[in-house]
Amino acid sequence: MTEGSRGAYNAVLPADVRYDDELKPNAKILYAEITALCDSRGYCWATNGYFAKLYNVTEATVSRWVSQLDSKGYIRCEMVPTSTGIERRIYAGIFIVTRGEVDKKVKTPLDKKRKTGLDKNVNTPKGNIFNSFNDENLSLPPKAPQGAAPPGEKRRSREIKPAPDWKPDRFVGFWQFYPRHENKQGAIRAWDKLQPGDELIDRMGKALKRLKATEAWRDGIGIPHASTWLNNARWEDADDLPEKPGAIRGGWAVDEEVIK
Repeated sequence: MTEGSRGAYNAVLPADVRYDDELKPNAKILYAEITALCDSRGYCWATNGYFAKLYNVTEATVSRWVSQLDSKGYIRCEMVPTSTGIERRIYAGIFIVTRGEVDKKVKTPLDKKRKTGLDKNVNTPKGNIFNSFNDENLSLPPKAPQGAAPPGEKRRSREIKPAPDWKPDRFVGFWQFYPRHENKQGAIRAWDKLQPGDELIDRMGKALKRLKATEAWRDGIGIPHASTWLNNARWEDADDLPEKPGAIRGGWAVDEEVIK
């Protein structure tokens, strides 16, 4: 693909991609660009170098975006031999079957197995999506009414906790500084799972301060739940922001003005 070429005027950005909190915002933009470049041949053959020049980022950054889209199943990458060597082909847009799955045969819009709808075995409540964290939960009976656990029974992971077990004081600072205050219990569980050290907390504070200064976050756009931000290392989103002159002091982590 030549440097001056562009894809179709219109791009595709389906809701599954648009509202996926686990995707970096720039990965969503890249997805739309890929669909536009699929217009002429049915696939995108642009290189990471092309996208890097287009968006003024490094090729390594583009590679992370592509890998994230590929791992989530929103695109499929193939390496195809050509007369001049090997060409990467990226399929997107109409090739998506459902969230997290791409039709490998790329022949029909829907996999035959999907015609019957949901798997009959998948009859658990929506809340059980979190059972992947504890396979034993799959065989548990319906949740008992809220209250103290019976004698000898361990406290279930879904019991409401006032604070995390890991560095609770540092979590308080994080929660107060984070701009979206929803699902605090999920954030507490994510914090205990991550168990960030002081060095990582400082990095997270600096990243949050940079992200909160962006136009999108100031307008309340694209801010994930705190649990999503922690579980998916979204502090790395700040690495893709343009560098600004001067040092960036950590948000709640080391900035005394924020703590007060």
